[in-house]
Amino acid sequence: MSTTTGSHDDYTVAWICALSLEKTAAVLMLDTQHPPLPKAPSDENSYTFGEIQGHNIVIVCLPLGIYGTNSAAVSVAQMKTTFPSIRYALVVGIGGGAPSFEHDIRLGDVVVSKPTADHGGVIQYDYGKALVGGRFQRTGTLNKPPAVLLNAIAELHSRYQRGEGRIDTFLSAALASSSASAEFFVRPHDQEDLLFRSDYCHADESKSCNACDSSQLVDRPSRRVIHPFIHYGTIASGNQVMKDGNKRQQLAEQGQILCFEMEAAGVIDQIPSLVIRGICDYADSHKNKKWQPYAAWVAAAYGKELLSVVEPHRRRSERKSKWHHQHNPYPAPGYSPPDLAPARNPEAHQSASGHPMYPPMSGVGSDHAGTRGTSEQSSPPLGTLRNRKAYSIRGESRGVYGPPLDWRYQVQISPGEFFVVGRVFAILWHQGTVISDFISQGKSTQGQFIRGRFGEEIFSGIRRMVVVRAMSESAWCVAITTYDGQGVAKPGVDPAKHAIVYLRGSMPTCKANEPRMIKEPLEVEPARPDEKLDEMSRLNFGKVYTVEHNVKVRPVGMISWSSMAKFRGYVSNEFRLDI
Repeated sequence: MSTTTGSHDDYTVAWICALSLEKTAAVLMLDTQHPPLPKAPSDENSYTFGEIQGHNIVIVCLPLGIYGTNSAAVSVAQMKTTFPSIRYALVVGIGGGAPSFEHDIRLGDVVVSKPTADHGGVIQYDYGKALVGGRFQRTGTLNKPPAVLLNAIAELHSRYQRGEGRIDTFLSAALASSSASAEFFVRPHDQEDLLFRSDYCHADESKSCNACDSSQLVDRPSRRVIHPFIHYGTIASGNQVMKDGNKRQQLAEQGQILCFEMEAAGVIDQIPSLVIRGICDYADSHKNKKWQPYAAWVAAAYGKELLSVVEPHRRRSERKSKWHHQHNPYPAPGYSPPDLAPARNPEAHQSASGHPMYPPMSGVGSDHAGTRGTSEQSSPPLGTLRNRKAYSIRGESRGVYGPPLDWRYQVQISPGEFFVVGRVFAILWHQGTVISDFISQGKSTQGQFIRGRFGEEIFSGIRRMVVVRAMSESAWCVAITTYDGQGVAKPGVDPAKHAIVYLRGSMPTCKANEPRMIKEPLEVEPARPDEKLDEMSRLNFGKVYTVEHNVKVRPVGMISWSSMAKFRGYVSNEFRLDI
């Protein structure tokens, strides 16, 4: 058992809950509880820290009364700002079961997300297209759980088939450590597990089913043993409570769904995740809260058992981020570590040797492994994108003017967790441009041009981008630009391909002479309280870039939960992408 820890980087597993009773169950599963740590200024979450089976865990619960995929996405984005070393998340809590002939799901059972050939184990059932005739086509797929968790599930599945499951042991041990919680989490009697026909609605406004017609109950044989059964399959996530037996049955049959819940879809695209749900009702009009405590309890116990078969991740000390250092990783704006020379410009960094360091430029062939950069595609579809390799720009390149790159530009340690849909970041961008063009337009060239390998003039500057599709080694992105402060009023710019982007806390701004943009403004949740975004920033959906994972980038923020659905819709329509 490890001692208490004081470093943000020591926490590698997130445990995400939606309800306070789910958090209570999670906290009771901790082997050791740790003292609190400071948060990023923009982080509004409340955390509990501890250890489970050798893993350092950070538990976060959604704000009281605010549920759904959007709320979950915001909480996770803020959590990742404070805890950069989180490797994956367990989304643990209650859900509504969808029993079938193949899956005899009962109240108090546990459903665990399991990927298929078509999806990652969780589907967002209310996200898609409304078609003619009232039909609805679900679009987009969510990421599957990381391999380390899938392997752990396989091990547990085998153990349960051999009768060696330990969920009852974890339940008993946790209750023994907190006798005051025993009554709250007690298992209801089997006689209170009532499954009615899907087309039979609740009889009255009362919470109990005393007035319901017992002849409408589904006849199910009694189980010989009283303990949770573990089911593996598809979990459906959405922003609405499922309380309709007919709708539950229809969706379950179409998608082989075992469980309905409200948060997972907002988490999975933000961070690699596994969803664990204790069944508290049957997602119909008869649902009530009687089974909720026990369902949350068994889900938490399965989460703990899962971690018992996962090797704890021991982070190498050299991976510690300078930004998250010791007890106060959030210094005041303008702070720079003592071992780094003060940059002359907030977008500059210098190597230990004193040479300026730059990410690779685009569109040039490579003879150096691991120096691939960025490439662009000017017209959809994305299937014709070319991933072009590029030279790295060395410190000894001739004609390098201007300050070095800010030390906050880093190659991401966990790129799969960073380059997710909606991520906003800054990158050093290079393109071939004649310096005389800048001079003829009256623009300053100071610090903007370097000399390439063959003496050619190369424009170099900071560009902000937004991820539209995440892949294993790269991300497809669209760029934010101001068009020299003209916005879409600049000649040749198509307003229909652009949207205003603005930081939370500010207002979207449009110049009087700018043509109307049909796309609504998109809000960005900043990664830092001192983050800046020009009021003329416009997101260009007309051109796509490939940014590979091995270039240095600086986090800017995340498309906010209130704008994420619009952003996904624009991407889907422009590029024919299901995201």
